[in-house]
Amino acid sequence: MAATPHRILDYKKCIFRNLDKKSPLPERLETHHAKLSILKKRVDIRWGHVSLIKAEISLFESASANGPYGYYHLLSGADLPIKSQDYIFDFFEKNAGKEFVGFTQKTDLK
Repeated sequence: MAATPHRILDYKKCIFRNLDKKSPLPERLETHHAKLSILKKRVDIRWGHVSLIKAEISLFESASANGPYGYYHLLSGADLPIKSQDYIFDFFEKNAGKEFVGFTQKTDLK
């Protein structure tokens, strides 16, 4: 059976999904392993617009209210994992607690 987009990372944990307000609701969404939560407040998402950030914040708020989780993975419809879900989740289990995104504050811009 071919993987459908909402089942690519169907694995042990929870999936929080925002469906663009412009998109019709699918007749059926299912997972075999993960708990699937669809955000009730849908956002009309437009590329390069603040609406994208609002949708992401809603996802993080919903996930953190149901967490805590060690990691949050934000994927869009354009993202396609290049490794198996077993590889991906094994990697994060082996690297539990490590940060992979960071920032540095610079006060001197010279």
